[in-house]
Amino acid sequence: MKSNLMIKRYRTEFDNGTKNMKTIKSYFGSTLIDIEDEIIIDNISLQYQDINGYQNYDIGNLNNNETNKYINLTELKLKNHTIGLQNQNITHLENNSKWEINLKLKDILREYLFAKIKESRSFKTVKQENTKNDDINLAIYNFINYNILNRYQLNRIDFYLKYVEIKSSNIFNRNNIQYNPIFDENLYNIQYLIKDYKIIKKDQFENLTPIKIQYNQTKSSKDFKFDYYFNIIFSKI
Repeated sequence: MKSNLMIKRYRTEFDNGTKNMKTIKSYFGSTLIDIEDEIIIDNISLQYQDINGYQNYDIGNLNNNETNKYINLTELKLKNHTIGLQNQNITHLENNSKWEINLKLKDILREYLFAKIKESRSFKTVKQENTKNDDINLAIYNFINYNILNRYQLNRIDFYLKYVEIKSSNIFNRNNIQYNPIFDENLYNIQYLIKDYKIIKKDQFENLTPIKIQYNQTKSSKDFKFDYYFNIIFSKI
C-alpha cells in the first residue's frame, strides 16, 4: 500500500496558436487568407518592410525602425532555373542545337507568396518567441508550405526568344558566343513570344513538380545564337 496518497497535481499552460502553422479545418470556421486567382511571375519587384522578420502594427509609427526588402521576380527566376544542351549527335549540335531548361516551380512560387504575405503584413506583431522555432520568417514559410502551395497549379509558360547573329570570326572563342544563351528581361515583348517548345513534367500527379522546357533551334547554330526570357503563370485550383 502506498505510504503517500497525495494525488499528483497538473497545471494547464496556454500557448500561442502561431506555434502551429498548419490550419485545421473546422465545421464552425477556420483561419482564412485571401489568395490570388492567378499569379504571374514576370519582371516586377515586390517590396516589404520588417526588422529581423518582425513587422510593427502601425507602419506609420514615427519610431518604426523597419527596413525595406525587395524581391525581384526576374532574379528569382534566374536563380531557380538552369539551361543546357541536351544529349544529341554532332549534326544537331552544329546545326539545330537542342536545349533544355530545368525550372523549380515550387521554389519560385514559395518566394513570391512569402513576399506577398510580408507585403500585406498578414503576420504583423507576431514575435519570434511566439513561433515554434523562434523564427518569424520560417513560420511564414511553413504556413505557405502547409496551407497555400497545394492550392495552385501551373497554368502556362510564356516563352520569349530572340536570335542573334554570330558575327565573331575568331574560331577560338566562337563557342563561347554560340552556346551561351542569355536570360534577358528586355525580351519580355509580344514580338518575341514563341510557341514551338515542349514542357515536360517529372511527375504528372504533383501540381508543382520541377519541369523541363525543351527547345530546338530553328536557325542554324553555326550562324545564330539566341537569348531568352519566360514568365510563369499559376492558377488557383
